[in-house]
Amino acid sequence: MRALRRSSASPEETLKLGECFGSLLSAPAIINLSAPLGGGKTWFSKGVARGVGGHDYDDVLSPAFNLVHEYVTAGAPKIYHVDFYRLDELVAEDVQMFGEYLSDDSAISLVEWGDKFLPDLVDSFLTVRIAYGADGSPSGRDFLFSATGPDPSYPAIIDRFESSC
Repeated sequence: MRALRRSSASPEETLKLGECFGSLLSAPAIINLSAPLGGGKTWFSKGVARGVGGHDYDDVLSPAFNLVHEYVTAGAPKIYHVDFYRLDELVAEDVQMFGEYLSDDSAISLVEWGDKFLPDLVDSFLTVRIAYGADGSPSGRDFLFSATGPDPSYPAIIDRFESSC
């Protein structure tokens, strides 16, 4: 399994890390964002949206209550920002709905709390695991990027990220 570690000392650095990461993405892509509450998933997503091209990061909000936010900007891939936090299980309608989002070849899907259901919905994705920083700083974060599944594009993204960011 291909994995890479990075860290940030502040929300601004998390935003910049996400922006650099986003600049390397193209549709289709599925990114699992795994972190505790307040761990930086949405800050990282804001950076990804900016890096993908043209999305206004101020518009990127946690989708916890809506389950999915869609971001569409001319000239940039669509972004589906999904949140599984409030779901305890997936019923057939959920599987169909999320399956449609995740199979959209013209979009990048950012899935918060994806560990809960992504392995049941798709066979390949990239995971960004965010933890509170080992340095004890309240705003520091440690990141672990890893690829899951047979799709070779996800380890390739990690390779490009390692050499570019």
